[in-house]
Amino acid sequence: MAVISEVDLPGVGRKYEITTYERDRFTIVIHHSGIREIYIYRDGDPDPLFAVELRDDEARQIGSILAGAFFRPRAVENLEVVLQELRIEWFRLDARSPVVGKSIGELGIRKRTGVSVIAIIREPESVPNPSAEEVLRAGDTIVVLGKQEGFEALRRLIEAAP
Repeated sequence: MAVISEVDLPGVGRKYEITTYERDRFTIVIHHSGIREIYIYRDGDPDPLFAVELRDDEARQIGSILAGAFFRPRAVENLEVVLQELRIEWFRLDARSPVVGKSIGELGIRKRTGVSVIAIIREPESVPNPSAEEVLRAGDTIVVLGKQEGFEALRRLIEAAP
């Protein structure tokens, strides 16, 4: 899961830091004036790979695009109509996750979270409809079906301290 932290910057605004699954980092500074500064860092490098400054209206337009207000892939639209309140989410497992090395059944994912693991994306070959005996590995991306509260419970399970 992406990790997001926020900090007030007195006299300036607020700073958000987002660390992605791939350990890349975005820093977004929102100034009281409405200006946004976005810094992108790669793999622990202290110097930004890229930086951009956006006016308030530009930031709002980009935010709308990222949120899917302008374009939604047809596959997502079709799934949402069919699934209604159910959603499909992807969770990447890193080596530090306490679920790595344990089977789906041993973890009791469905019973503990209410979501069902419907596939595991892994190299060299993905696993559709994995059995309860399937052991989760570092680097796996588990594809789950469920409701929002189940995703939050799964996220807590995946990130829990061992």
